[in-house]
Amino acid sequence: MTETPPPDVREPLVRAPRVVLVCIAILVAIYVAGEFLPPASYDALIENFGFVPARIQEVVDHFTFEGAIGAALTFLTYALLHGGFMHLALNGLAFLIFGTVVARRVGAARFLAFSLVTSLAAILAHLAAHWGEAVPVIGASGAISGYMGGATRFMFYDPKHPPTGPGHLLPLPSRPVATFSLIFVLINAGVGLTGFSPDGSQDLTAWEAHIGGFFAGLFLLPWFDRGRNWLY
Repeated sequence: MTETPPPDVREPLVRAPRVVLVCIAILVAIYVAGEFLPPASYDALIENFGFVPARIQEVVDHFTFEGAIGAALTFLTYALLHGGFMHLALNGLAFLIFGTVVARRVGAARFLAFSLVTSLAAILAHLAAHWGEAVPVIGASGAISGYMGGATRFMFYDPKHPPTGPGHLLPLPSRPVATFSLIFVLINAGVGLTGFSPDGSQDLTAWEAHIGGFFAGLFLLPWFDRGRNWLY
């Protein structure tokens, strides 16, 4: 009698959803490719694909179709660029942690849509606070802040609002949500106003963008939850 071999029950090394791992891989690939560019070409990459508020002002003041298209693209491309290894590493770790919990909650397609919306909200907040400035802003932390805001709606327990089922979300206002939100705002405002930056990156000082992304995630997460049928 031949014994049947036991099934392979090995767990994957990283148990994050595939969409999160693919997104992080794209960020890493873009960063590595940028490292092979000569300095002048790298500076041009940041200038052309990072988000520069002054470019938006230029389009508003002196509209051209070509200029408008180029400026509009930077509302998305800025989130794909990083200014150094530590910048990428910190954002990659935060992406892995908070992106995982949100992606598991909402699913891959909704996660990508949520990422897009929170990235846009973050950079719009930065634009409102720094209209006309010429310093490029880069990094995925606007979307990551959105993941943090969205996760706030379901990662805490509130005895006043106990879970009612698998799709339970904490309401607004709720003490744990309000407390975490206040801490997030104070930390980011402190980082931005003092100029403290562990990796020296401009992204970590774009605190208005972080707050914009966070509150977009906080308020909009219910619209991306699996209970909604607008996206599959």
